Amino acid sequence: MATFQPGEIVDITIKGARVESHDGDGMIVNLGGTARITIPVVLPSDSATVTVEGVAPAEWPPQPGDLWRSADGRVWFAADRADYNYDSADQIVMISEGAWRYGDDRTPQDLNRNAGPLTLVRREGGAS
Repeated sequence: MATFQPGEIVDITIKGARVESHDGDGMIVNLGGTARITIPVVLPSDSATVTVEGVAPAEWPPQPGDLWRSADGRVWFAADRADYNYDSADQIVMISEGAWRYGDDRTPQDLNRNAGPLTLVRREGGAS
């Protein structure tokens, strides 16, 4: 692990953190397990530039049976490909009417990156 000296300029990127709470002062972000940090909402004008960009909605990741809507309005069904391959490992793919042919399905991550942001329309069990 590198040791940085006072005065050095660094870029800090945090991937896959989940927002736990948000108030007027900042948001608490879970980094996994018990690791958490607070990111201020309003930074002083002389601070370094900090940006926070949404990657996936709170309901992420898609579960088998979910319906999701892409930014263009198309509805996508989350299916477990393992059910068709008779495999025990989850392999979630997104299928849309008129866009699906064998081999033309998409992973949730690819769909969210290329046609997102995705929003949950309906989840079995009533959560949406």
